[in-house]
Amino acid sequence: MAVETAIPRGIWFAGADIDLRFTGIVDSAGLSYDLTSIPLSLTVRRAIDTGIELTLLTADFVRGDGYCTAQVDGADTADWQPGLYHFGLRNTTTGIVIAWGTVEITRAA
Repeated sequence: MAVETAIPRGIWFAGADIDLRFTGIVDSAGLSYDLTSIPLSLTVRRAIDTGIELTLLTADFVRGDGYCTAQVDGADTADWQPGLYHFGLRNTTTGIVIAWGTVEITRAA
């Protein structure tokens, strides 16, 4: 069961490393979803329709029962423009979205 996840405004800066924590992930029965052995991917795309979907292949995942943290390398976002982005945390094998939401990516001052 996909969980809408809020990533607070002002914490993700283009070109900076970030750890994105996803919690409260449950299966269709409402039980905590064990993510320890599931291959995960994080996809992000601009909220305005550019037709481009970016996959963060270098994200490392720390995971457990009902949670995971995606550790994103800042080099993957260095050339991103500030703005709103949609993201999806997926089971890589099935393509099923586990968590999703919108985040504002900004530039460091």
